[in-house]
Amino acid sequence: MSGRPKAPEEILRTLTVGDLANGGQLNAKQQARFLQLVDQYSVMLSKVRQHRMENPREDIDRMQLGEPITTQATENVWPGTTNRPVFDRVQLNTSKLQSAWNITTETFWSNIEQDNIDESVMQMMSKRAVTDLEWLAIQGDSTLGTGTPLNRLLRTFDGWDIQTNSSNIVECNGASIRKEVWAELYRSMPESYLQDPDLNWFASRTIMVDWLDTLADRMTASGEDALRGLGIAPFGIPVMSGPPGEMASAGGPRLGVPLIPSNQPLTVTEATPGATVGTRFGPFEITTGTNDAITLNIDAAGNIAFVLTAGVYMTTDLVAAINTALLAGGSAACAKTDGFNRLVIESTTTGAASSVAVVAVANSAYATIGLTAGVYTGAAAGGGGQVNEGSFIWLANPQNFIWGILAANDPNGKNGTRIFVQFNQKFDRIEVDMYNAVCASIENTAAIVKGVHVRRKSLL
Repeated sequence: MSGRPKAPEEILRTLTVGDLANGGQLNAKQQARFLQLVDQYSVMLSKVRQHRMENPREDIDRMQLGEPITTQATENVWPGTTNRPVFDRVQLNTSKLQSAWNITTETFWSNIEQDNIDESVMQMMSKRAVTDLEWLAIQGDSTLGTGTPLNRLLRTFDGWDIQTNSSNIVECNGASIRKEVWAELYRSMPESYLQDPDLNWFASRTIMVDWLDTLADRMTASGEDALRGLGIAPFGIPVMSGPPGEMASAGGPRLGVPLIPSNQPLTVTEATPGATVGTRFGPFEITTGTNDAITLNIDAAGNIAFVLTAGVYMTTDLVAAINTALLAGGSAACAKTDGFNRLVIESTTTGAASSVAVVAVANSAYATIGLTAGVYTGAAAGGGGQVNEGSFIWLANPQNFIWGILAANDPNGKNGTRIFVQFNQKFDRIEVDMYNAVCASIENTAAIVKGVHVRRKSLL
């Protein structure tokens, strides 16, 4: 920390990404820098086929050869057949997205970073925007509503998860990851594509941790390597991992794609607990007398009402506060996070009598923290119980996944990313708006194998 804090107009000048012309338009050099941030802060977007589009809608020509083109030949005799490739097109249609944030002057003045806060803020916001773009590319679902910030992002278009539902599907029926799962996926790839030397496995980090845990049980060198995150290539095919700058302290890459979900609904036959998962991400701002009340009833043992102290809560802070109140009320600690910074309230019992009730009260915190009042019950063994522990695995060439972005391709910034930065004197804050137009597509679903309903392991 050095020097005096910057005034708002100074922050404004440094936050602005160069001399933006044409209404916030990035020029080609600035656009390239933004795409460098995409590569730096994403996992899949940095590895797939990035297509810089000059127009909101473009087609990519595709040529395919399905049948053999070679036949037996006899001297001086024409075999009577010829073969020709099939031509068609992959259509890329971008959707417009806005990333917006604001920072008050008080935040700048009081922040411990002071002179460096403008750079830190832009870095943090750029990282969040890139994460949003990758989340949409993978998990986009146009059928979602608009009830939460995540839904408002994901409903933009159908992402690769939904698009690959027409690929080679392997139903894993709730099996946890083991060698048989990899084997079934491997042999489900058509032979004509299995010879591709650039095939990769794409799995969530949770599933990859489960696989490492399985390998680590072996009293061999490979078991030791698994604990270090090294040498993981089922059937000799590498696993998609984080960007080059994201390396584990043990010296190996952090395996897996974090935004491939591992909390999809999965139907199981064993008894399940009553549980509810929040729809909002921390931090959460709690105000006394406005949104500070929570009442829970675990396993119908009686209401436990408590009030949160005013302040800003990370999800882990909220979990600690809720568990403290539950324990004080004679209940087990039932709150936890889901790995995506969302709140989970889950009974420690299972079966039809297992339940979590979120009781409607005045001044509730429910809308803020993503809960909905209601009773959430478990299921008895043998029934159609549901757990949020499902995931999927892809086997594919990364270049089969296409991510298109309308991008400036000329020095004058003909099109592409636009950034607007302004000081709002009515609210005494700096406001930043970023606009992008992106799309996600698949070149050839026949060259992708997708294992669905893979269940994460119970490790404890």
